[in-house]
Amino acid sequence: MVKVGKTTRSPAERAAELSAATGLPTPFIVVYEQLFEDCTEAEAFVHALLASKGFRVAENREFFSAPANEVVRAIALAPGAIDVDINQEGGEGAGLIPTAVTGGALANLKPPVTPSPEPWRALYEEAENHYGGFGDYLKDYEEALRLYKQAAILGCLDAYLRLGQMHHLGEGVRADTNAALKYYKEGARKGLLYCYWKMGEIYLYTEAIKGSEGNEGISKTEKCFELYMKACRTQLGDKNECVLKFDLLVLDAIFILSNDAPWRKFKDSKDILEIMNKIWRFFIEFREPLIRECERRIQLDEDMYKDLEELGHGDMRTPGDVSIYQQLAEILRSKGAKPNNASQPSTYIAGTE
Repeated sequence: MVKVGKTTRSPAERAAELSAATGLPTPFIVVYEQLFEDCTEAEAFVHALLASKGFRVAENREFFSAPANEVVRAIALAPGAIDVDINQEGGEGAGLIPTAVTGGALANLKPPVTPSPEPWRALYEEAENHYGGFGDYLKDYEEALRLYKQAAILGCLDAYLRLGQMHHLGEGVRADTNAALKYYKEGARKGLLYCYWKMGEIYLYTEAIKGSEGNEGISKTEKCFELYMKACRTQLGDKNECVLKFDLLVLDAIFILSNDAPWRKFKDSKDILEIMNKIWRFFIEFREPLIRECERRIQLDEDMYKDLEELGHGDMRTPGDVSIYQQLAEILRSKGAKPNNASQPSTYIAGTE
């Protein structure tokens, strides 16, 4: 049985304090310690990782029925470790970590192995299966929500998008805009820049369109969208452009250009129209990656129709039907060729998926 917990004091002092409690058969000993920039975040990570492997004894306790090697590996994966030699002679932690030199029952404790780059992957994939009801899984928003939270703690950025979405839409939990914003803000803070866009959408449809000209909601909306646009201008094309999520931005563009987009009811508002003009000009500026994503989705649809036809379902295409991705690609191509006519998003995309 291993206790994994944080302390802002000396680990030896904390172990002695815990050992003073009555009823303990043996005193606590410090097996391993690591200094972190944020011990609360590190503790949550280690707890989530060990729990995902079935080692947790109880949800509200810090005890784990796990081999010491597994616990050490989990600590080695935690973010924000400060690399200092806490065993140097005379140092504060001198002599606390057992080694092969000191001998004893823990002398064979193996050092951490090379960390897996994605300790959250299995949790996230299981969460996606529960969320969508894929394969043999039943759709279960509550279980998906629990798994997404664990995956987020372990460093999965995409989990923050799902958590924000689920709290915004009330999937598996009571709809809560503030909670959705909290997850999006944390996702953006950790590097998933597309979360800024999602925050802008929330502020646009919950505050900006409900207030008077120049209200605080307008300011928040503009700032969030501008932060995302700035990130696109600086990071598109580099190895980290995946955090911009152009595959999802395509869907946002289609919704904004649809004839039933909520902002169109407020197009007489000077502030709202100015925000939408900026967004539209942004879409034109980045039309090439958006068109590429449209073409990718068009090809996926074409492959699906071919597969269905081979399975004996016949040609399920509707004659003369133009997909929403084809419509968006054509709009971006035509407006991009005539930038002077692309000052406002007056064009509509018909149809939904």
